[in-house]
Amino acid sequence: MLLIAYLVDRRTQQDYAFWLYLFGMMAFWGGLSLMESNSELRRFCYCLINVVLMLASVLLRRKVFIIFGSMGVFGYLGHLSWSVFQNSMMFPFVLTLMGIFIIFLGVQYQRNQETIAEAALRIIPQRVRKLLPAEREAASA
Repeated sequence: MLLIAYLVDRRTQQDYAFWLYLFGMMAFWGGLSLMESNSELRRFCYCLINVVLMLASVLLRRKVFIIFGSMGVFGYLGHLSWSVFQNSMMFPFVLTLMGIFIIFLGVQYQRNQETIAEAALRIIPQRVRKLLPAEREAASA
């Protein structure tokens, strides 16, 4: 469904792909989050996948990716605080500082969204940039 949403997004100027992205992300992220993970490495990979979703949000300019990605990262941090660092005295303070930093990054991203998107597009090779949805590439190029 995400692939279909991407193809629709590339071919149309109107936003017909919103609901496809939303339901595709619900299916993908829901299945990913419900997978059995018995090792910390798999859980860390889950966190990395969610970070990649957040980065994809910048390129595709779709908020649905950053919402689901941030829920996954917060879920992973919740797992760390509940299971891994259960008896640690320092972890709540570190987690609080990380939360404040994440809020700061979110505010900075909101203020400089266009500049960040343009910088991300400059880093990406031209061949890959052509694969992005047309209206989003034209708006930032």
